[in-house]
Amino acid sequence: MKSCRSGFDRGRQATERGEMEEREPDADNRSRGAVWGRGGGSWVSSRKQLKWRATIWLFTNDQNPASQPLTLLFARVLCAWLLLLPAQAATQIPFSVPLRFGSDKAVQFPVDVTRHRYYQIDLVFAFNDQEQRIAAKRLAGEPTRICKPLADCGVTPSFLITVRLGTNVFLREETTPVGTAGFSSNGFYRVILKFALKPDHYDIAVEVTSSPAELANYNALIEFTTDPRSSDLEN
Repeated sequence: MKSCRSGFDRGRQATERGEMEEREPDADNRSRGAVWGRGGGSWVSSRKQLKWRATIWLFTNDQNPASQPLTLLFARVLCAWLLLLPAQAATQIPFSVPLRFGSDKAVQFPVDVTRHRYYQIDLVFAFNDQEQRIAAKRLAGEPTRICKPLADCGVTPSFLITVRLGTNVFLREETTPVGTAGFSSNGFYRVILKFALKPDHYDIAVEVTSSPAELANYNALIEFTTDPRSSDLEN
């Protein structure tokens, strides 16, 4: 924070001495200048080495010195906020982890939830070409809502889902999902479990409790996702 503050202090001193380098604003900046004030402007650059390299550009009006203290105050607040950011951004949702049937007994992953809504864990029968697509479709079966009448719900392993909130077990449920809920250009999706989560940090484990021999050594994916069309839940 000291380094960042000193950088802005030097920028303020340079502005007061009239030594700040001036640039002709481009077309986009001219349109902003029409809103923020008349005339041209100066660009003040300050860099702080974090996990990434960030550049903060501050627009100050040379013809309105009274606005400079407010601009510098905003810059310092912004700098402090950047320093408080975590070293690594939270994992983006949706995301998937590999699961190899027959050798992987379980997969575990952390997740940072930022919205109160329904989330789900999917089993993905992935494929890369047409031959693999045919094999994946046979394993996945027909759509869940009609697979039983059609007697084609695919190969059906069972799972135990455990969601932990800190040291407490928030949810634990065993399920045997069937059929498919959808597909994409590289996979068929089967919903294992759907549940509501409030914003917090969770640790999730997906354990294979039983698996047909037909799935031995099959490389699947476990995906954590949410329906982007759904609305957030009320607290």
